[in-house]
Amino acid sequence: MKYKYFDWFGCPVRSKEVIKLAQDFENIPTTSRSNFFLDIEQELKIQLVKRFNLKPNQKIVFGFNASDLSNKLQLFLNKNNFTIQTTNYEHHSNYASWLKNNSNVSLKQKIEDFTQSDLYLTTLVSNITGEHHENQIIELRKRYSTSLLIVDGSQSVNYDVDIQKLDCDFFYFSSHKYGAFHGLGVGIITDKLYNLLHDTSFIGGGNVLLATQDKVIIHDENAHFWVGTKNNLAIRSLSYCLQNKNIIDTKLKAKIVQFDLEMQTMFKKISVDNYFCCTYMLPNFLPGHDLSEELAKKNFIIRTGNLCCSALADHLESDFFRISFGYKNKITEVTSLLSEIKKIYNFYKQYD
Repeated sequence: MKYKYFDWFGCPVRSKEVIKLAQDFENIPTTSRSNFFLDIEQELKIQLVKRFNLKPNQKIVFGFNASDLSNKLQLFLNKNNFTIQTTNYEHHSNYASWLKNNSNVSLKQKIEDFTQSDLYLTTLVSNITGEHHENQIIELRKRYSTSLLIVDGSQSVNYDVDIQKLDCDFFYFSSHKYGAFHGLGVGIITDKLYNLLHDTSFIGGGNVLLATQDKVIIHDENAHFWVGTKNNLAIRSLSYCLQNKNIIDTKLKAKIVQFDLEMQTMFKKISVDNYFCCTYMLPNFLPGHDLSEELAKKNFIIRTGNLCCSALADHLESDFFRISFGYKNKITEVTSLLSEIKKIYNFYKQYD
């Protein structure tokens, strides 16, 4: 069965070329794999240095996924007993361990409400609303220039993100947000934060390469930041996707705008200024589980529930469903999805 995914940029809809990478891995002789994997990791790190225009004081780290990077960073920093601030509307699955393990975390309604603190947890593009927080984060850094700033960039990688403007101490995302295979978290860490860790195992061993703007070096520590075996396929596929980034075309953009306008005749829209990510409130007569089940029968996969943000769901007294489009989606798919949603909506509406 071929599913058409509408949950974050076509993931896990991947190009035939990326799928072929997985098949090619099976043909690599065992005796050649070690050097081959080291080469593709170095290639990816160099690409990331160029992609984000990294400075000499910024290093690249890999982990199992974005949440893994954030959670392990929290474990390393926990002993510092920092005061921490985040908002009710963040993608809390990436910040779960901070909220659970640190009694010094304060929740604010929005970034503009932050006061003096040792560390701030922010999200560049909201997982729920699609709202961009770039300007708020830049202003936050200006106000509290000496505090540590961590930015969850998972929903923002398909934009032209300038992390130098953010001036954050840690920026991270997952490989699959680029359409690559799951199982790779990418983090960019400043020397300022790295020096606070007092533990080289954060960067980690197994010949993990560190890359800066002017050099690439090898780090050989026994303990490392990975869980189990490194996902070399995710590394290779992310490298490919960085080289072959596709931008959503103008005709598809126009179709999504039209789609959203028609959806708003049935549902209250939550998403703010991001036509890729359309989030709506579920009416009382239409359970999210039923909506997702009915769409799955037609091979459409969407996201329902509180979308990793229970605080917002509680505030609005509703659950949500999210439809996210990627460059792999076709105009005919958008039309078909809208038609199916209308049928489901009208069927349940008659029993309200």
